[in-house]
Amino acid sequence: MRSRVIGGEFDLRTMPEQAHRPQGYYCYSSGRAALYQILMSIKLTTFKVWLPDWLCESMIDAVKRTGLEYRFYELGPDLRMDVGRFVEKNRPVSENDVIVLVNYFGLVDVEKTIAELHALRVESVIVEDDVQALFAFLDDSVRHTADYRFTSLRKTIAAPDGGLVSTSRQMPLVKKENSFSPYKLKGALIKGAADETTDDAEYLDLFERGEELIENNYESAISGEASAIFAVTDLADVADKRRKNAHYLTLRLEEMGIEPLLKCSGNQVPLFVPIMIDNRDAVRKELRRNGIFCPVHWPLRKDMEGLTMGRRMAEKELSLVIDQRYNQEDMDSIVQVLKDTLWK
Repeated sequence: MRSRVIGGEFDLRTMPEQAHRPQGYYCYSSGRAALYQILMSIKLTTFKVWLPDWLCESMIDAVKRTGLEYRFYELGPDLRMDVGRFVEKNRPVSENDVIVLVNYFGLVDVEKTIAELHALRVESVIVEDDVQALFAFLDDSVRHTADYRFTSLRKTIAAPDGGLVSTSRQMPLVKKENSFSPYKLKGALIKGAADETTDDAEYLDLFERGEELIENNYESAISGEASAIFAVTDLADVADKRRKNAHYLTLRLEEMGIEPLLKCSGNQVPLFVPIMIDNRDAVRKELRRNGIFCPVHWPLRKDMEGLTMGRRMAEKELSLVIDQRYNQEDMDSIVQVLKDTLWK
């Protein structure tokens, strides 16, 4: 059955009983709070932080809050660091530097990049950003070699908050309740109970208010509600539905001559299917007119306009929704709008 709307924030139909915080991880309020806490835990010995030239502005804000110096490295077309070029341009790379590697959409082989860095004797602290890659973060079948890994729950499941860190190093423990999750949670519950008589502004305003408060919660913990939702979520089912939607949508896109920016393979579980199109804004507008809300990653602020890959992506990248709320019919709806828009 065709969903009423595709995309947007997750909804909740019921609220599970409270649960303990996820075991084996340091738990914070969000992905950006997790990155901030990682950097603060090693601040005394850190010279500078290396960030990719395509990233969410919240990452820059998190680094700025630490007071650490930061610079950018260039990404290649596969959205991995060009390790040889990076080392050649910045030799010697200090062992006290921090290099942040992003697993974009859950579809990038970060371990390959780390192996290349080590092969060139780069011994910097490696931080793996799995905010878009919850399932890679949780995958115990892989020997993870980053010094720190962090992820976000709310990007992938219907949790109102939650940032997890995996590391063998000491991290600060926080207990302060975060102030944005109540708004996100209430918005999700109202959206879950919505019908044709519901004013969408009722839950959209709550989501927006929660978003505004995230920046005030770098020292806050994951909520009990997020822990409970994480505990009862059937992650295997979520992964299976995402993979099936991504594979089906990719096949349909290729029939149209559209090659995804990154493809899903093996055990990878994508957050979205990213594509590059010249008239992105017009296509996105038409999708929205048809009740399909696809985000872009990421808009550029003025202080980010010098980022080569970031500028290119800000102009052309579109993230097609394939998450567990949807089915093959929904993927067909996305394809049909793309056909009607691109081929008219």
